[in-house]
Amino acid sequence: MRVVAGLFFTLPRFGIDGVIGLGIATSAAGWLNVLMLSSTLAREGTYRISARAWGRLMRLAIACGIMGAFAAACAMNYERLSHLLQRKEFVRAINTSAHGFNVAACVHYRRVFESVLSDAREAKATTEGLKDWPEFELMRTNERIAALRPYLPQFMVDHPHLYGILSKGVHELTEEECGDAMPALRQSIELMLQDKVDAVRREKRRQTASTLLAQTVDKHK
Repeated sequence: MRVVAGLFFTLPRFGIDGVIGLGIATSAAGWLNVLMLSSTLAREGTYRISARAWGRLMRLAIACGIMGAFAAACAMNYERLSHLLQRKEFVRAINTSAHGFNVAACVHYRRVFESVLSDAREAKATTEGLKDWPEFELMRTNERIAALRPYLPQFMVDHPHLYGILSKGVHELTEEECGDAMPALRQSIELMLQDKVDAVRREKRRQTASTLLAQTVDKHK
């Protein structure tokens, strides 16, 4: 358990934390325990691993290493992967609605909304150095939006009631009623995602311009 805890609190220094960090720490600690136990048993002469067993262990170790590397890559590129998953849910919503499953489309649109809200929470935690925010879990959605306002797409901030409409579509409205709301819901989610993309592009341009300006100032001092 100490090994898991140590690795879990060390990995964030390399940009790997949360569920992915805990998974990597648990896997690494498990393999360390296997090596320690097998070496102790071999030293005492109680049990020696056969060549066949060593072969299987090596294949398992290689597989775990590949999976660990993939998990680390996902953690380090979370923002890009999150955007791709949001787009995937958006496309699913459009497809399900086109086949007449409008309630299911509301489910996918709501997942996009929740994912964007989750990204904003991660951004706030990273920017402001928040490790724990228990009050957030007790907030209603409109309160969460207000608390995360600087990190959210502008359309989402301007229309916090959108989540309530999506939830009503999931739990209360009929297929026909959801179908009537689909044009508005689709455009709203699309604008929300577009605002998010535009914000990322503006930030990249701002950073690039700041770097170039600093280099120019240094050059002509």
